[in-house]
Amino acid sequence: MSGLTFGQYSLTVSEHATDIVPGQTTYRVYVDMINPGDFLSSVYGNEGDPMSFSTSDGFFNDPFGSTVASGINPAFFAFVPTLEADSWITIGIDSQNTGDEVAISTVEDASQPFVASFQSGSAIDGQDIEINTQTGGAWYVLNGSPNGLPDDDGRVLALQFTTAGTFSGEMNFQIFENGDGSTDIRKTFSFDGAGTFFEDGDGGGGTDPVLGCTDVSACNYNADATEDDGSCLELDECGVCGGDGIADGACDCDGNGPAAGYDCDGNCTNDEDGDGTCDEFEVAGCTDATACNYSIDATDDDGSCLQLDECGVCGGTGIPDGACNCEGDVLDECGVCGGEGIADGDCDCDGNTEDALGVCGGDCTSDANSNGICDSDELAGCTDTDACNYDPNATEDDGSCDSCSCAGESAGGVASGYTLTVEEHAVDVVPGQTTYRLYVNLVNEDDFLSSVYGNDADPLNIATDLGFFNDPFGSTVASGINPAFFGFVPTLAADSWITIGIDSQNTGDEVAISTVEDSAQPYVAAFQAGSALDGQDIELNTQTGGAWYVLNGTPNGIPDADGRVLIMQLTTSAGLSGTLPVQIFENGIGTNDLRKTFTFDGTGTFNALGEGSGGNACGCTDDSATNFDPDATYDDGSCEYSVPGCTDASACNYNADATDDDGSCLQLDECGVCGGNGIADGACDCDGNGAAAGYDCDGNCLVDTDGDGVCDGFESAGCTDAMACNYDAEATDDDGSCDYCSCSDGSVSSSDYSMTVEVYGEDLLAGHTTYRFYMNMANEDDFLSSIYGNDL
Repeated sequence: MSGLTFGQYSLTVSEHATDIVPGQTTYRVYVDMINPGDFLSSVYGNEGDPMSFSTSDGFFNDPFGSTVASGINPAFFAFVPTLEADSWITIGIDSQNTGDEVAISTVEDASQPFVASFQSGSAIDGQDIEINTQTGGAWYVLNGSPNGLPDDDGRVLALQFTTAGTFSGEMNFQIFENGDGSTDIRKTFSFDGAGTFFEDGDGGGGTDPVLGCTDVSACNYNADATEDDGSCLELDECGVCGGDGIADGACDCDGNGPAAGYDCDGNCTNDEDGDGTCDEFEVAGCTDATACNYSIDATDDDGSCLQLDECGVCGGTGIPDGACNCEGDVLDECGVCGGEGIADGDCDCDGNTEDALGVCGGDCTSDANSNGICDSDELAGCTDTDACNYDPNATEDDGSCDSCSCAGESAGGVASGYTLTVEEHAVDVVPGQTTYRLYVNLVNEDDFLSSVYGNDADPLNIATDLGFFNDPFGSTVASGINPAFFGFVPTLAADSWITIGIDSQNTGDEVAISTVEDSAQPYVAAFQAGSALDGQDIELNTQTGGAWYVLNGTPNGIPDADGRVLIMQLTTSAGLSGTLPVQIFENGIGTNDLRKTFTFDGTGTFNALGEGSGGNACGCTDDSATNFDPDATYDDGSCEYSVPGCTDASACNYNADATDDDGSCLQLDECGVCGGNGIADGACDCDGNGAAAGYDCDGNCLVDTDGDGVCDGFESAGCTDAMACNYDAEATDDDGSCDYCSCSDGSVSSSDYSMTVEVYGEDLLAGHTTYRFYMNMANEDDFLSSIYGNDL
């Protein structure tokens, strides 16, 4: 076993090979475990536990290599010898995972990447590594996979690197003691060059061991020893460290011997039949307590035991063959011994008869439509699955189906736009087989496809009629495919694999595809040539489930120029079908978590479960209508017909249903009669009334010479000036008789006051004359108080 064999965890850096790359040495880094069941879960670094690795001259990455050991295919070492010296990170494996092994998963802070340091040609190819941010980074496998268990030497491989210079570093490891996830041990080892290194404070500090017994179960265990010297002792059965135990012939540590006939364990020294009774104490007889001739004193059965037969006779032969009782009767069809069976007209042994549904003993009295549902249990509703108001609980259609009110939808609901496309990618790369690719079509250019998954709530399945093809040089995930080898191995281009957004090794900011699976229901090995599951159908429906995924923010999950993300390549000679649940972050926002499940069969584009694709064909189905639609399946009530009539909405006989104007439109006359002749000649109104004497129909005088509004026939002569002493309020026509003096006191003559009417302007308003009225005062301090009128 490399390094410390018992007592302490340590780190061993050893030389693996030289001059695979001329002038350089390949080293491997191992974690030395204490217990055979210890599990190495991860190698990590963060701000609390910084991790670093540096070389004086950088380290070598082969152009055909991989960042992780699970991407290395040893079959290519013969083609590319330097591939064997590629630098990579790992947990327990040094090449592609096989059997129950899993691919190596990585996680890193986008602001402090480290994985690309192991990628030839990257911006940080072969550069020193520092992981000390809050997010940090790690490479890991999940507890339970065989990668993390120690090998026969009690160690787990964590890193390979090739360099021409010196190297040093500090690495952190997460260990589950004896594989128990709740026993989380964290170890940090600093190293400089090759050797075995201990954690600070563990008592190692270098390569010089402290000799002694390191077995904690030994009675002379030395807690300070770092290397076992073979001196370990055990307590003997009497509790003496390194003692010889109980003396020969004695039964205990006090030297007591056994009882006569027995050994020290209380076992018979002679017991030929092995029944626990010593031969010298045996009593022959029947020892079966259930036997009818059982002997309580017998210890050695002599084969004489008898049983009561079913008729109660000890050792008897029981009921005769074919009979059901000791009297020789037989069972009827109702199971009654000696009975007469089902009575005529009955359907069972309980005397029941069949109901309307043919159920023996049922209570249905009628099934008028013979649909197997009792009329009293029928549920009326729409039974057409294409209808908008389809009722899955309805058993009898009541004619209520509405197939058109949800136009643009289907009974499944409005399509979201997220779909799955299965398309043919290539044929005969493997003769007689077709290579298919599966894409998820996204809605927004910044949507992010995070994972394809399956569990007991959202089951995943993939099925082919004759299995699917895995190339021996291929990989389970697209990030393990190197197109440079297609020229050597043409069928590698048809290898079946799972992915998120890439079809070969990840480059630039792309990341390798991560997988997780339930050990009780593995699926990754179905994509591995030669595995026990090679090419088999896949089911993910346990509570733990499984998935392949990338973390949000990596370019893999962003849609390509066609708005879609590649999730799988599969090559088969027959049909394929399945159900794939996916996780989408709408607009790349992690809280906008969309889950869509697609069921597919063959090639095509498929909507998510529960989403429609277009709705029913609705329109006018009456071929006598002007808008008859020959493509319509369902009538939506939109039929239109030719109807003659008045189409003028302002007409009094307007017909809203008319489609063709027939010239019949009428208008209301002045009396409100539709199409009437109005007021009769000589009448003043619609009731035939004439004008009052002396007036026309508008109430104007027929003769009014002075134009004062009083018809000449009704004029009354007199003084019309209200200022005059003899003013006559009844007078309508002034006759010049006004008297202004007879009622004056003489101080002011009414003749001193007058009114002047004069023209103010002509055509200020076209065709009109503007006048002004002035009151001429007698005294300069007179005050015009009002202009008035009354009954005088």
